[in-house]
Amino acid sequence: MVALTATVRGLSPRDIGATAPLRPDWRGPKLVVSAGTLALPIAFIVGLGARDQLTVAGWCFQATMPGLAEELVYRGVFVSLLDRAFGRPWRIAGADVGWGTIAVAVVFAAVHAVNVDRGGTVHVEGHGGERERLV
Repeated sequence: MVALTATVRGLSPRDIGATAPLRPDWRGPKLVVSAGTLALPIAFIVGLGARDQLTVAGWCFQATMPGLAEELVYRGVFVSLLDRAFGRPWRIAGADVGWGTIAVAVVFAAVHAVNVDRGGTVHVEGHGGERERLV
């Protein structure tokens, strides 16, 4: 991220979501999001079932690293660069929204819908969690 902000002219860490000063009134929403972040994986592990059992170390990794990396890359770098290139013509709920947001949402969904199992078979996750073999 540091190399990217150093090489792309006019791109700062703040542009890609690397800094976010929090206001004091954000405490409530932070607690709600944190509770949801913890509750969903616990619900899958305890009651809803999971495809693979996670160890505590695996759960801690999944709860932190992939999400942080995805947020910085998809919503930070990609949205910022695409919005700069194509503009942000809409305003939704007080936020400027552009083609970068739409393109990144579609790519993000596609990347998360395609899975490769341990045998190398490519599957596409369908509505409701059905898996269809692609290759």
